[in-house]
Amino acid sequence: MNPIVDALQVLDQEPRFLGKIIDNLDDYITWDTIEYCLNNPQFYPIDLIKDNSKISIPVNQYHWLGSIANKKFIIDSVNQGKTFIILNYSHNNQTTASLMEELTKKFNVHPDIHVYGGLLGSDSFSIHKDYPPNIIVQVYGETPWKIWKGDITNTPDINIVLKPGEVLYVPGGLYHVASPTTQRVSMSIPCWPNLASDNFEFTDRNFYKINYR
Repeated sequence: MNPIVDALQVLDQEPRFLGKIIDNLDDYITWDTIEYCLNNPQFYPIDLIKDNSKISIPVNQYHWLGSIANKKFIIDSVNQGKTFIILNYSHNNQTTASLMEELTKKFNVHPDIHVYGGLLGSDSFSIHKDYPPNIIVQVYGETPWKIWKGDITNTPDINIVLKPGEVLYVPGGLYHVASPTTQRVSMSIPCWPNLASDNFEFTDRNFYKINYR
């Protein structure tokens, strides 16, 4: 069983720091894979953040692909210190796909992996809350985190600096904020609950082979 799934146990309304539970971070993501994703926005949707808000990314038009985000703008923006978000990363490799499969089966959710990162000086969103619960995995660098179970005028219930290999659980509906000040990469794993009224199908994460031999 994946150590994240094993340590989490339940998706409840109690925020918690799960500790350093991942050693093989390179099996999930590396700077090389990040660079590949940023250079291939036709496969991985990309968001950019400046001053705590998403910014518009210009697109190029291709006859065979349609509208694709301008990858030079993306790379230039990251090199200038803007934060990037890589969506749909859960399909990147077998380790990420297996983690998604385990989360789906154990908690009856629709998970994905969103990779947040940036170089020196990158920021993130202001204090906010999300509908689905999130699992945060620190990969590179260190990121201060705060989570409130109540009003944000109160003292945060969790106030820590997340380090590589450490994992944090953020329940849905609770205010939280990440305040990175250095080069960093983290994986945010939103887990949308599978409601009875949903018409969504679970993602097929199997790897199928063709009979070319």
